Amino acid sequence: MKKAQIATLLLTSMLFLSAYPQDVRKEKGSIEWLRDKTRIEWRNDTVNTDKKSLAEELRIGVEAGAGITRVFSSNLSQPFRINESAGLFLNLNEGGFLFETGLKWHRRNYHLTGFIPQYSPTMVSAQLNPNYLEIPLMVGGMLKLADSNKADIRIGLKIGMYFACGISGNGSILSKDNSGNKTLSDVDNIFKKSHNFDPLKRFDTGGKAGIDLYINRWKIGFEYTRGWIDINKSFDRHVKTKSFDFTIGYTFGYRLNKR
Repeated sequence: MKKAQIATLLLTSMLFLSAYPQDVRKEKGSIEWLRDKTRIEWRNDTVNTDKKSLAEELRIGVEAGAGITRVFSSNLSQPFRINESAGLFLNLNEGGFLFETGLKWHRRNYHLTGFIPQYSPTMVSAQLNPNYLEIPLMVGGMLKLADSNKADIRIGLKIGMYFACGISGNGSILSKDNSGNKTLSDVDNIFKKSHNFDPLKRFDTGGKAGIDLYINRWKIGFEYTRGWIDINKSFDRHVKTKSFDFTIGYTFGYRLNKR
């Protein structure tokens, strides 16, 4: 009886041991299959996330340029005068939507003639050179023209407004008395009232529109600016500024995020 029990036990053990490697192989295969399944699903999720996410580009750079300035006025006239600008720019491009701001120094040059007695009975001409600090707020779109290892070329269209504050400026005015005698006087601060000069308004705001070409880290821009505020109501009924500007900039800070 004991021999029969021992034989039965040995037979059972042999059957168990013979089946164990197959079960292990099945179990191991199940684990690998589950692991592979998890890996495939993770990769698919990553691909889908990349397709749905938008690329976020943040650029910080410096730019400088020159342009031509005129005034939009009822009676005054002025030839085109050269103006200068320099400053920092920051723009964010997310999925083709562009937002740009910055801080810019802008020097405008005015040579005004055509004063009429109704507003300035003694003034003949004025040479004014104001300096402004300007903050633009622009929105628009960014279009990619080329993207390779050698060249990243994009074009941006933007529109918005600016806020400017006059920080300094000087000039000169040519005036005449009742006898017709003319006198040239210097103005040390054109934003401060003097005995013979009504100052310019210190704060200015207006609209801007422009187009920028980005080639790798370089930025080439063209902008049109039109003031909304009369810079001096004692000169004429309306005296607003306008300018065309050309700038060249370089991006020294760049960040690309994919979410």
